[in-house]
Amino acid sequence: MTGQGRYELDVEGGRLTAEIRSVNHRGLKIQMRTSEALSRFEPKIEGTLRSQIKRGSVTVVVRWAREATALSPAKKSLIEAYARELLDLKAKLGVPTVTVDLTRLALSPELSGDTISDDADLIAWEDVEKVLSGALIDFSKMRQVEGQNMASALRQDLAKIAGAVDEIHPIVPQVIKAHAAKLESRIQEVLQKRGLSVESIDLIREVQLFVDRSDVSEEIVRLQSHIELFKTTMAILDGQAAVGRKLDFVIQEMLRETNTIGSKSSHAEISTHVVEIKCAIERMRELVQNLE
Repeated sequence: MTGQGRYELDVEGGRLTAEIRSVNHRGLKIQMRTSEALSRFEPKIEGTLRSQIKRGSVTVVVRWAREATALSPAKKSLIEAYARELLDLKAKLGVPTVTVDLTRLALSPELSGDTISDDADLIAWEDVEKVLSGALIDFSKMRQVEGQNMASALRQDLAKIAGAVDEIHPIVPQVIKAHAAKLESRIQEVLQKRGLSVESIDLIREVQLFVDRSDVSEEIVRLQSHIELFKTTMAILDGQAAVGRKLDFVIQEMLRETNTIGSKSSHAEISTHVVEIKCAIERMRELVQNLE
């Protein structure tokens, strides 16, 4: 499923930004880009994503931007140490007119530039988790809208399949009866041409064996069962559960039974319905493979 979410959070010393994007993927693939000061949190970030997202090719970007005027704790400590040294030196020299200019001290070459470790000291996992959660909420809202649209399309195709199966079901007994009569007539014709005869019970038994091979009643019952299972699982989807993989499996079983019906039956009307069912199943499979 596709989706995008973004969230920003102002914290002491700077701003955290998290952005999550995803495109369709049969499994879960996570690509992560973080500021260097946040690299130590990457395992926790991935763990959080995997607990919330089950499918998709996901790209997550978490950035840290320091305030232009913010001083890291390490730099503050260093400035304090320099200031104390200067004041101690002033006392030792006995020069009362000397003052310590903290602004000039902070901008001095020796103290200019903050390191990655300085930034890391400003950032807590609780803040990273908060900004990530905000982005996930925004991300999930977009995916829920898409999921509802996909569910609507799936229900429409499922209704078409159920309708086609309902059309096939009453035809089957007629097809079996007609097939049996046609097969028996042909056998009788061949026997007469060759001057042969068989017991009626033997003929009926052999005809029945051939007819059973073209009976699709069991396949129809199983296909109807899969349709009901799909409906039940879709109801779980409405509760925001991750059911994409289960629906994918049900789709495979539906296609298996449909292929068997098509291969066993040579009836023109049944074959037409089988084509309709397979087209609907293919559309559903494309959606389900991307559904979480």
